[in-house]
Amino acid sequence: MGHNTVALILNDHLHEIKADKDYGAKLYYAACSYDRVDRWAGREAPGTTIIHEGHADVTAMILAGGNCGKVVGTVYNQGRFWAPEDTERAVKDILRGNGYQVGRRRDWSKQRVSRQEETSVIDAVADLTRPAQADVLAAHAVKLADENRLLLVEIEKLKARVAELGG
Repeated sequence: MGHNTVALILNDHLHEIKADKDYGAKLYYAACSYDRVDRWAGREAPGTTIIHEGHADVTAMILAGGNCGKVVGTVYNQGRFWAPEDTERAVKDILRGNGYQVGRRRDWSKQRVSRQEETSVIDAVADLTRPAQADVLAAHAVKLADENRLLLVEIEKLKARVAELGG
């Protein structure tokens, strides 16, 4: 396999490109002089940007917009990305290479119970806990009161210490 070059051609310049009989040669020189850094090829080929050049065994993910393009990442996968599973693997590998965690979305519709089942379960649990709920709340109130008393004692100690230090 050889090398591939990805170029962005600005449609606003198509009239110039059509009129330029040497555009093919200019594009050739722009692609040949590409040094693995995004490069505006306007000097050699007006209205054209060379975005990526790489071996055909490497798949590149490219974003294009705003009259420019950017390589998001590349992955060596022997140029296989036409089959859906190869495309998915290439995209995942590139995104993981950029620090992202990638996974399929869960199909929550299969995991949801019906609203009626959900309501009946909640009602059943509520019925079981109602008699004990008052005891739990009372115990929690006692605990909070004890913690509050401890905090008040600590505050008084801090005030005394500040007074000793002359504050």
